[in-house]
Amino acid sequence: MLPRISRFAAVASVALLSGCVAVVPVPSRPRAQPTMSKFERGAVSGVPQRVGFFFAVNADCTSSGLTRLNVARPPQHGAVSFVIIEDFPTFAPTNREYYACNKRRTPGVSVVYRSADDFTGVDSFLVEGVGPKGRLMRVEYTVTVLPQRGEY
Repeated sequence: MLPRISRFAAVASVALLSGCVAVVPVPSRPRAQPTMSKFERGAVSGVPQRVGFFFAVNADCTSSGLTRLNVARPPQHGAVSFVIIEDFPTFAPTNREYYACNKRRTPGVSVVYRSADDFTGVDSFLVEGVGPKGRLMRVEYTVTVLPQRGEY
């Protein structure tokens, strides 16, 4: 079995063996830029409210794994939790490759916000995540919290 060598080492070795001096630039890797999204949601004071659902599927609609999430900036008037659930994806009809996946539940991570019991007003927080294929994402949630009324 031959040892694995880098492309740089292979080019440099060929250049040296052929009597040439080669300067091979080391390719720079661009830093991954996270996808940034902003969502506005509503909630009732003190009641847990699902505000997001992160999922990843393959072209055949099977799950490609779970997204790893963390709270990058916590809310000032509440708390955020992550719950692994199965739910339906929400691909747009224009996404011809994946739209059919909306008919089938897939594992994912639900983002749940709960305000302090006596808080009403606007709260916000930032969630960061990495998908199973390495996709970076950032989502800023702005939540308008209404008082409990007891009417349904």
